[in-house]
Amino acid sequence: MEKSSATSPLLTNYYFIYMATVFDTNFGQQLCDSISNELGYICNFMGSNGIIVASSVHERIGNVHPIAAQIMTGVLKEKEVTAEEAARSTSMKEGVNIGIDVNGERVASFSIAGPLDKVSKLAHVLGNFVTLVMREQISDKTRMTEAASQVSEARKVVNIAIGASQNGNSTLGDLVVGMSRISQFIEQIKSTAEMTSLLAVTATIEGATAGEIGKSFALVANEVKTLSTQTAGAADEIARHIHQAYAAAGNVKEAFLTLSGSIGLLNQAVTDVANIMSSDVSLGVGKTTLATFDPVFGQELCDMVAKDLGYVCSFMGQRGVIVASSARERIGSIHAIASRIMACEMDERAVTAEEASTSQGMREGYSVGIDFQGVRIINFGIGGPLEEVTTLARVISTFVTSVLKFRYMDIERNLRTSRQVEIIAKVATSATKQSESATATVHILVDSISHIRTIVDQIRVIAEQINMVAWNASFNAFRAGASGKGFAVVANEIKTLSKDAAKATQGIAKQTNVVETHTENASLAVSSLSQAISQINSIITCTARLTATGASEAKH
Repeated sequence: MEKSSATSPLLTNYYFIYMATVFDTNFGQQLCDSISNELGYICNFMGSNGIIVASSVHERIGNVHPIAAQIMTGVLKEKEVTAEEAARSTSMKEGVNIGIDVNGERVASFSIAGPLDKVSKLAHVLGNFVTLVMREQISDKTRMTEAASQVSEARKVVNIAIGASQNGNSTLGDLVVGMSRISQFIEQIKSTAEMTSLLAVTATIEGATAGEIGKSFALVANEVKTLSTQTAGAADEIARHIHQAYAAAGNVKEAFLTLSGSIGLLNQAVTDVANIMSSDVSLGVGKTTLATFDPVFGQELCDMVAKDLGYVCSFMGQRGVIVASSARERIGSIHAIASRIMACEMDERAVTAEEASTSQGMREGYSVGIDFQGVRIINFGIGGPLEEVTTLARVISTFVTSVLKFRYMDIERNLRTSRQVEIIAKVATSATKQSESATATVHILVDSISHIRTIVDQIRVIAEQINMVAWNASFNAFRAGASGKGFAVVANEIKTLSKDAAKATQGIAKQTNVVETHTENASLAVSSLSQAISQINSIITCTARLTATGASEAKH
C-alpha cells in the first residue's frame, strides 16, 4: 500500500460535493473505525482523484492515495502489495486496494493493510458488502428526494389554502357591509310604505268629502293602501332573509376561523415533516432502540460470503430462529447455540474441529451476537476453519453494526415522519368536515340572497303599480276640478313616495349584486380550502408511503 500525499482542501470539498449523491462518508468512517478497533487493521475509503475521505487514521483524511487515484481513473481495478514488495518500498504497506463499482460506475476505492493472506479476502467481501449498501443508499436517496418533492408540493398547497382562508375572511367582511346597506334600504322602503299607507288613509278621507266623485278616489286609496301593505310585507320578508343571511355569514366566518386554525396546524405539521426529513442529527423518539435487521439484506450478505469464500453462514433472530442463510433450506429452523446467544447467555461461541467431530449437532465455526444500543439485534454464525472464519465473523459483525448505525437515523426519521403524518391525517379529516359544514352554510347564504333578489323584483313591480295608480288618481282629480284639488296633492305625494321606493329598490338590487359576488367568492374560497385540504392529505399520504421503510417495524 502506498503512503498518501497531501492535497488541497478545494479538491477535498469537491469530492464531498461529488460523492454526496453516492457514497456516505460517515458510514465509511464508522466502518473504518470499527474494523480498526475490532481487528487492528488500517483501512481507508478513497473517492474522486484518490482523495481519502474516510480512514481509521483520521489525520490521513483529505490526502491523496496514489494507487487509489489509478483505481478511481480506471487504470487499475485492484492492487495487491505483497510483504516482499512492501519491504522494498518506503511508501507502500502490505495489503490490498480494490475499486468499488455501483451500477457500472466506479464510486469509491477501499484499501486495507495487513497480511495479504488475511486481508485480501476481507477486502473483497467488504467491497461487495459496501456495494450492496451503496445500492440501497442510492435507492433511499431517490426515494427521499421524491418524498422531499412531495413535501415541497404540500407546502405550496398549504400556502394556497392560507391565501384562500384570508380571502374568504376578507370577502365575508365585505359581504356583511353589503347586507348592512341592504338593511338600510329596507328601512327606507318600510318607512315609505308606512307613509304611503297614511296617505292612502288621507285619500280616503278626501274621497269621502268629495261626494259622488269621491267614490273613485276611495277606490284608488284602497288600492294604494293594499299595495303599500304588500310593500311592507315584502320588506319584512327581505329583512327576514337578511337576518338569515347574517346568521349564515356569521357561521361561515366562524368556519373560516376554525379552518384557518386547521390550516395553521397543517402548515406546522408539514413544516415539521420537512425539518425531520432534512435533519442530519438524532431526533430522539424514545429510549427503545429503533434498530432492526432486514432478513433480505442478511440473505444477500450470506449469498455473497458463500459465493466469494465458499463458507456456509446464517443470521439468527429471536429464539435462535434462522432468518437468512446461504443454505436456504435451514431458514426457519432453530440454531441451538444462537438461541443461547440471543438470550444473552453468551456473547459469542467458537466450535473447534475437535468439538465438532464429537457432536452430531455442531460444526466447526464461530457465532457472534450483534448488539446495538445495548440490545441484541441478531446473531451471525459461519462454518469453516476456526482460524479463518473467526476474523471473518468479527468483520461481518462489525459491518452489520455499522449498517445498523447507518439505518438507525433513517428508521428514526421515518417513525417521526409517520407520527407527523398521522397528525396531518387527523387534522385534514377534521378540516374536511369543517369545510363540508362551511359549504352547506354557504348554500344557505346563497339561498337567502337569491330570495332577496326575487322579493326585490316584487317590490319594484309594486312600486310601479303604486306609481300608475297615483297617476290615474291625478287624472281623476284634475277632472274633478276644485273638489279634486286635495286629492291631487295626495296623489302627487304618493307618486313621490313610489319614486323613493323605486330608488331604494334599485339600491337593494345593486347591493344584492355586490353581495352575490361576495357570496360567490366566499363559496369559491370554501371550495378552494376543501380541495387544498384534500390535496395536502393525499400528498402527505404519498410521502408516508415513501418514508415508510422500517417505521412499521420500529413501532413493534
